[in-house]
Amino acid sequence: MRIAGPARRLAHAIEQGLAESNPNVTVVGRYIGGLAENGVTSIETALQEHPDLRLVTGINDGGNLGAFEAAGTLGRTPADLAFFGIDCDPAAVTAIETELGDDGRVVLRYSGTENLCRVMVEARDGAAM
Repeated sequence: MRIAGPARRLAHAIEQGLAESNPNVTVVGRYIGGLAENGVTSIETALQEHPDLRLVTGINDGGNLGAFEAAGTLGRTPADLAFFGIDCDPAAVTAIETELGDDGRVVLRYSGTENLCRVMVEARDGAAM
């Protein structure tokens, strides 16, 4: 799949960060995201091609949210398939809070000097994150 412009740079930065943090990580592909319906189609394809997939990253929470919902209907849980996004979309924060329930929390800290939001997720059990 061909990703253009800023999205391509972000995808490359995510892949580079994963490789630097853990050289044993294997990137298995880039799939279309952006919208929830694209995320559904992409996760279904990715899991057929790579049933042992353990991490989904995305540059747009809309695609991640669709993929997260579809993965759940396919029997995958946050304990065996993690999701990472960078938009800090309110719907994504709500989905994380719902999944954690009373066993964790999401803390958002908006910068006063930069155009960014820092996100911290805490849980009693690391497997829940």
